[in-house]
This record gives sequence, C-alpha cells and structure tokens, in this order.
Amino acid sequence: MEMDGYTGGDAGKHYLELQSVEQELLSYIEQNYETVIVVLNIAMPMETGFIDDEAVDAAFWVGMPGSKGCGSFGKILAGDVNPSGHLADTYAYALESAPSYYNFGDYTYSNFEGNNKYVYYQEGIYVGYRYYETAAADGFIDYDETVQFPFGYGLSYTTFDWEVGETKLGEVGGTISVDVKVTNTGDVAGKDVVQLYYASPYDPEEGIEKSAIDLGAFAKTSLLEPGASETVTLTLNVDDMAAYDYRNAQCYVLGSGDYALRLQTDSHNVKVNGDGTKVDEIIYTVDDTVVYNDANQGKRSTDVVEAVNRFDDVTAGDGYFGENAQITYVSRSDWAGTMPTSRETSMDAAASAETVALMTNDTSGWEYDLDNLPQAEPAVTGADNGLQISDMVGLEFDDPLWQELIEQMSIDELRKLYGTCGWSNPAVLSINKSAAIDMDGAEGLHDLTSDKTANQYVGSTVRGATWNTELSHEMGLVYGDECLANGVTGMYGMTVNIHRSPFNGRCFEAYSEDPLLSGKIAAEEIRGLQEKGIAVYLKHMVVNDQETNRSGVHTWTNEQALRQIYLKPFEIVTKEADCTGYMTSYNYLGTGWTGASKAMITDVARGEWGTMGRMITDAAMDFDIYVPDTGVLAGLDMWLAPMTATTSEKLYGTDYGIRMLQESAHRQLYIYANTSGIGMTAHESDTWKLVVGAANAVLVLGMLISLVVLVIPGFRGKKEKKNEKKNEK
Repeated sequence: MEMDGYTGGDAGKHYLELQSVEQELLSYIEQNYETVIVVLNIAMPMETGFIDDEAVDAAFWVGMPGSKGCGSFGKILAGDVNPSGHLADTYAYALESAPSYYNFGDYTYSNFEGNNKYVYYQEGIYVGYRYYETAAADGFIDYDETVQFPFGYGLSYTTFDWEVGETKLGEVGGTISVDVKVTNTGDVAGKDVVQLYYASPYDPEEGIEKSAIDLGAFAKTSLLEPGASETVTLTLNVDDMAAYDYRNAQCYVLGSGDYALRLQTDSHNVKVNGDGTKVDEIIYTVDDTVVYNDANQGKRSTDVVEAVNRFDDVTAGDGYFGENAQITYVSRSDWAGTMPTSRETSMDAAASAETVALMTNDTSGWEYDLDNLPQAEPAVTGADNGLQISDMVGLEFDDPLWQELIEQMSIDELRKLYGTCGWSNPAVLSINKSAAIDMDGAEGLHDLTSDKTANQYVGSTVRGATWNTELSHEMGLVYGDECLANGVTGMYGMTVNIHRSPFNGRCFEAYSEDPLLSGKIAAEEIRGLQEKGIAVYLKHMVVNDQETNRSGVHTWTNEQALRQIYLKPFEIVTKEADCTGYMTSYNYLGTGWTGASKAMITDVARGEWGTMGRMITDAAMDFDIYVPDTGVLAGLDMWLAPMTATTSEKLYGTDYGIRMLQESAHRQLYIYANTSGIGMTAHESDTWKLVVGAANAVLVLGMLISLVVLVIPGFRGKKEKKNEKKNEK
C-alpha cells in the first residue's frame, strides 16, 4: 500500500489517496476553470476529502462503467437523465480508520517455512458501516470528522417525501413488512431508494457482538414524474435479526427487547421530509429471548436444519489467539482495548505446534485419514443399465434412476468427471454425455483458455449501487442470452465476496461491504441467468477478500463474522435463487483449504441451507497445495483444471471413495441435465439479437442511471450539508 518507490508516488501515502502530482493537477484545474466536476471512475472507496474543496462544484462516482457506459454519463451531466444510485460502501476521510486496515495484506508466520502466509479478521462483524455507525453511537469516534459519505448515500436532481403506510409485525418465524408511500416533490422525474435498518438491543453481559444498526431491507421505486407517488413494501424475516452466539448458545439468538426499525436515506440518516419532519421509527418487541437450536425453539424458519457451531477451530485461531492472546477480536464493550492501532500488533505470529502440523500436512490442512477411510457397501461401476443423460432431464434429484445412470460410469470416467473441469464439463461416453463449456464472467464473458470475450458490463459495485433488484434480474436474462449465443452453458459468477477493505484488488468484481445488498442483487442476477438455463458458480466461497497471498493464505475469523458477514450473501443467494453452483476459494479457512472444508460444503451449504448445487474449485493446478482426494471427501464435485486432477488409489481404490465420487457425479450431472448443457437451442430466445444493440443499451443506461451523485452544484453546498448534519445531531 506504500507508494514510496513508485513513479509519482509519495512516501507515507497509500494508493487510494491523492499523490502530490494528482493534487497539483487538481489545483491547476481549480484555478483555471470556472466549473470543476470530479468523476470517480474507481470501483472501491478512496479518500475523497478533496471533494470538500470550495472549488469543486460537483462530484459523481461512476464505478466501472463497462464498454458502453461512458456515453450515458453525458446525459446525466446534461440533466437529461436523473441519476439514482446510492453508495454500496462507506467513504471515510482516512481509510486507516477502519479496523481492518492493520490486518490486511502480507503477514508471514515466523516459526515455519512453506505455505506460511496468514491474515486475521480481527474486526469480527465490524466491517464497513457496522464499525463506523457503532463506534460513533458508543462515542468512540466523531462520525462527522471520520465519515465523509455514509453507506447508502446518494443525491438526486429531485426530492422525495416518504409516508409510512400499513405495517405488519409478524411473530418469530414470520415476517415484518412496511409499506412506504414515496412522492416525488421536485421538478424532474426520478427514482428513490428506501432503506430499512434495524437497531438491536445490546447487552455487553450477553457476550454477543451487535452492530448499532444493520440493513434489513430495501426497495427502489420506478421512475416517478413530478408529483407522482408509488408505494413500495419492505420485508424482512424476523429470524434474520438474530445474532450468532458462537461463545455460549453456539447458534443464532434473537435477544429479548425492543428492535428499532428505521427508514433511512443511508446508514446514518433517518429520512427527513421536505417539511422538516423525520419519519418515525417502528418498534418491534421480542418478549423472551429466542434460541434457535433443537434444544430450545428449534431452527430458524429459513434453515433446513439447525445452524450450530461448525468452525470452532477457525474461531479459536492458531495459538496466537487464546487465554494469553496478543490479538483479540474487536468488541464494542472495549473499543480502546481491542481496536488494532498498527501493523506491528499483527506481525510475526507464531502458530502452535498442533496448528503448524495441520497447516503443513498432506490433506489440505484438515484431519482426513486417507489410509483408513470408512467401510461402505460395495460400489457398482461399469453397469449396463441402458440409460443416457438425456433420459434424466426433469427427474427429481432423489429419483432412483440417477443411481442406475451413475453406476454405468467406470472409475476412470468418475475420476475424469470430477477432475477435468477447467472451463469445461467433460464428455462421458458410457452415459452419452457431451462436453459443455464453462467460462469466467462476473462482468462479462472471457475465456482464459481461448481469449474469447464478449460484452463488458458495468462493474459489480455499480450494480450494487443501483439498489435495484428488478434491473438486476433483467441483466441476468440478457447475460443468459449472451451465454447461449456464445455456446456457454456454465458461468463462473457472480462474486459475493465482501468489500472488507478498499485495498482488495478485486473490489470491482464484488458488490458491496454489506452482505444483504450483495446477496439480494446477486440473487436476482443469478435467477435471470438460471431462467435462461445457464448454470452459475457463485464465488468465491469463502473469506477470499484480498488478492495479496490469495493462494493458500490462512484466514482466521470468528464464527459470528463468518456467518453474519461472509457466508451471508452465499446463504441469501442459495435460499432466494436456488443457486445451481458454487466456486470455493484459493485461501485456507483457518488451517484448511476451503475446497476441502466438509463443515462449509456439506454441513452448512448442503445441510443447513439445503442446496443441491454443484461445488467447483477455483482454478487449481497446484496439486501440492490443494489435494484432490480431500475435496471429494468434503463434498466437492468438480476440479477446475484443464488436466485431470490426480485422485489417488487411496480414494478410488475403496468402496467408500468410489461412492463419494459417485455422489459428486450425481450432483454435477443433475445440474447438467436441468440446465442448458442439454438442448441449448431450445433455451435460446430471439432476444439475443437485441443484446448488443437495444437491450444492452437499455441495461447499460439503467445501470448508469444509478451512478452516485456525491455533490451537486446548486443543490446542496458542502458547508451547508455539514452544518445540516451537525444540526440534525
């Protein structure tokens, strides 16, 4: 992050703040031009204090506008189009203020060689606005001095009033719904975003970390003409307000007390109408604490089985955490005592001997005994049952014909189907299965093996900033047609990793710092893709939130943060879009590689969430770090490599190992048979002919309308804005 040594870089600065040469350019422009408009063409937050300069008249965040988006920006500047985007991240004056800042980047274990990189998610759940809002509420920071633009912030060329209508407060296991009438009170047409946050009761003695505020639901209006109104309904599940208690109950807990539901324009400001009145908060009361496990009230309403501790070893850390830990997780019960203040507090960790033994074993860092696999019923292979894959289209997952089909495959075919899935899905002669094409593409199709590319869509952060699920679904449909026209049946995307830090090199590929916004937008894009018959691989699962040492870095976090922040968008997409696939990540979850994590793949995704989607690795040609046998045992289905991953005879030489390979084949073939892998032309619609032309143009304009206006000339002066915020407080 240090810019010293780079051409034009300043010592003591990071690359997300203006360097002196950039400041000189801005000063020249301010001195020589009457109107100065700053355009932030960057996916991640940067330090934008310079926007407060009096000489800056307006500022727009455009993210990454894609191959056709820049033209739309001119329409917005001309006033022909009214932008309606809202930030998907918090913009702090100093990025060092985030608790993740000192636990991000390159860290090396001091007591062993080899795969010895690590990172601590010391901040726990306090990511993005969850930190800034909570620390400010507790008096630990001055919000106005620390945060320039809140999460969810955005201006418009018009104004809106909100009126709360019917409110339904369901019981535990039910839903809360709030109707909000939105009226355009300005002079031009525009869209508005209504954000519903909840503030949970917090008791330090309870031992469960809770943010001062959490995004619970959101809705975006259609285009409203001046004077027009529209009623939107915001809905959230009561159970989703529960916090995960990994210490005591070891499950989700909905604490007793009052939950304040607040209609806000962003994470910090309650909606104030044109007449100066604030929209009243709504109180939801939980009389008695709800413990979501089988010994008490049972599972949450959206789970298949109870969610209980699965990642104690990850939470406990590597020996650097513990009773005499030098590093502890951040807690709002002791901000000053737990906040990281320098990189030195995180450097040169020495893992315990037991942890080192796991991190350097030959089973991907997990405790698998490949020499003593469990006993199993004899496995049947190479049978002559007269079936082919086309016979399976439309059959339920548990139809007994699936087992008969899979028993026709030889051991070599099972190994190939699992181990040779690099940007493709291999042919299987015994069941008359053809090969299929998978391709990279969170923002646009690009084949790393053939260099084939297609349209470049706007960056994922721009799509997050739309706060528009309808537009997201439309994008999925158009994207699906594009896949079909290019012969692609499976797409590696979307990416729902969290913007834990702006310094992640792939912020452009993920949506937001918030898991709900990320999950909701991704779910609709994926539903659109899947409606076109495209199989998706939601990625990268999980805590793959930095590019530095991305391959094999040992990532440590606690289970509350893992479930409420990092697994949450995967959970949302699973439950709302019935996701067809997932891509595991390069990094290690604690001691072990995610692609061999039985807890994550089998216990959580398949057990708790109920997915039947297939699991693939990220591109995994390094067999020294990632062990194919252990992936099979964890429930992995596909190995993303152009050459066959070498599953060993220790696995395929046993009935148990063969049966595990057959289970992987079952899941993989089920998705193949029920997506565009079979009969592609039957799924392709005539709308493809419009994709590059009109349909794509509409999408791009729709996305670019959601550019975020940070400052507008004549609309709201910067000094006035600051004074208003202080007066509101």
